[in-house]
Amino acid sequence: MSSPSDADLWFLKATAATVLVAAANGTLDLNRLARDELIRRGLDPEGEWVGPSRARELHNPNH
Repeated sequence: MSSPSDADLWFLKATAATVLVAAANGTLDLNRLARDELIRRGLDPEGEWVGPSRARELHNPNH
């Protein structure tokens, strides 16, 4: 999967400043939130459909 374009990142303009500050300061783990969403969608780290169970295994290999 390729890197997101500027057009893909439109949602950042609508994101509350408190969320952006927390993410920038490391108090909000955007990586964890992204992995959780990929698991809910059943997608592997490359964005390919593998189903929720397999996605959970791939995103949480130590659990």
